[in-house]
Amino acid sequence: KCVPKLISRGDRTELEINGKVVVPRVFKSAARACANRFPSISVYSKKGFNVLTMGFNLRLSPQPNAVSSTGLWKADDTADVEKVRKEIREYLRRAPDSMFMLVIGITPRVGWGAENPTEIVLNEKGEFGIFQNCRLCAYDAEMKFDAKDPRGQYPMFSYTSVKFANDCAKILEQLFAGLEDTPEGKAVIGAYVCGGTDGQWLDIFDNHVGGQQAADYADCAKARFAAYRKRKYGDETVSTDIPKASDFWDRSRKIYAEHASTPMSDYYEFLARSTTQLRLTLAKAVKRGVALTAENAAEHFR
Repeated sequence: KCVPKLISRGDRTELEINGKVVVPRVFKSAARACANRFPSISVYSKKGFNVLTMGFNLRLSPQPNAVSSTGLWKADDTADVEKVRKEIREYLRRAPDSMFMLVIGITPRVGWGAENPTEIVLNEKGEFGIFQNCRLCAYDAEMKFDAKDPRGQYPMFSYTSVKFANDCAKILEQLFAGLEDTPEGKAVIGAYVCGGTDGQWLDIFDNHVGGQQAADYADCAKARFAAYRKRKYGDETVSTDIPKASDFWDRSRKIYAEHASTPMSDYYEFLARSTTQLRLTLAKAVKRGVALTAENAAEHFR
């Protein structure tokens, strides 16, 4: 079993596997299942690359060649551990001495958006955000796009949604708890939990909808922003409205006032804090899953 640990020594950080320093030579393989991923794994593992990434996605892809690495979040709100085990075995057949970093794309399962409309990004008009290819690409007044869309479109979850963070955390915890004591799991040394805009949790301004998008006006975002401003200023009467879209795009307006915050600067800070909290929630879920043993995992998730 690979037991990884990062150790700081002087001005550098080293990776230890089972107490031995290992120089990681990482090959970033395909982010999703594709025809050339297995040949490339065989070639690069023989060239000295000792850590290979493996791409997965929580949401099931409509593309036939991606079924083996997507859909880890099943319709019954459980994790598909067997799908990950099978994919690891395919890699091990071609790179038996390699270690693996699981890259998990955080996306809502099919139907989650329709079940939780208050947790989906809205524009100022109240239209739902549509996500495709790592970008917010359009808006729709109805949730009709939450299905097995052949284009891969689905509702964009709000970065501020505690509901989404907790639901995803449950799936990640189950997944890594299920892998922990399996033969395949012994070759896994870590996870990269990615998602949102560009797969890097970039803020919602780096998208494909131009001036339509200024902020997230989802119900959950409004509620959390209101609580954030009241807490920051200790004042129940402070304005708690998310600034208007026109305010963000008006170049004559200053984000920061002279030596003071503004509703716009507060919103940027609020969004950064929300995204950070989301990532921490997901990372902690992975760590909890790894800490669980086969004996207590079943009771834990009962």
